[in-house]
Amino acid sequence: MKILTDLARVRHLLEKYEHLRNNDYKLIATLFKMDMREKLNQDPNEALAMDFFKLYASEKATNAQSVIRIRCKLQVDFPHLRGNVWYERHDEQSRVIKDLNNIKNK
Repeated sequence: MKILTDLARVRHLLEKYEHLRNNDYKLIATLFKMDMREKLNQDPNEALAMDFFKLYASEKATNAQSVIRIRCKLQVDFPHLRGNVWYERHDEQSRVIKDLNNIKNK
């Protein structure tokens, strides 16, 4: 099942590279580079953008939305995979809820 493969890849990256815990763009870019190596047998540093576009359009590249969902779930279930941004976002949560309720009540 693809989701289990993606989950294992995302978890491995979060465990190995702390900086990827705070930035979805870097996490996704890292996975796309892995896709270029694994699925196209190309060095991403030498590949053309069109090669990646073809991979992405063929739906063989890792789904970025799935990566974000998987990262969120892993960080909920495994606190050691959380980055600083996770804590900052959750510290802001009560303020955001209050602001949203104020908008709703107007």
